[in-house]
Amino acid sequence: MDNSLKKPSFNPIPLRELLKMYDNSPPVPSEASFRSTGPHPDYSAPMSLNVMRSLPVDDVMTLVDPLFPRSGLAILAGPPDTGKSQFARQLARTVSLKLPEFLGFPINAVHNDVLYVTTEEELRDVRFKIDRQDKGLERILGRAIED
Repeated sequence: MDNSLKKPSFNPIPLRELLKMYDNSPPVPSEASFRSTGPHPDYSAPMSLNVMRSLPVDDVMTLVDPLFPRSGLAILAGPPDTGKSQFARQLARTVSLKLPEFLGFPINAVHNDVLYVTTEEELRDVRFKIDRQDKGLERILGRAIED
């Protein structure tokens, strides 16, 4: 038997031991330190569920307030041919152009970089549709759009 094809070993950690490890995680910073690091503290360090549950729930950073979170996943779902792709393209364009709002909702973008992924359209079709949307946006803004 060829040992190179063996499955790697896996040593599971008992749940109680895992919980002990995370219960010893650093405590949540005080409210005073929140103010010193800006409006959104960094929660990237591992923490226990108890610590996580003690965090303020109104500290969700949004891209389009209150519609989409700034990080993670958001799902835009609906029946076919209801404008989901058009909505997504227009949101992407609004963010990339650094416009202050989308459909009357404030944009809270940090980098203004957009990755638009489609599995249903060809590149030329997406380009054509974005160009058409840009013409409409130029009429609304009263100025030419420059990337």
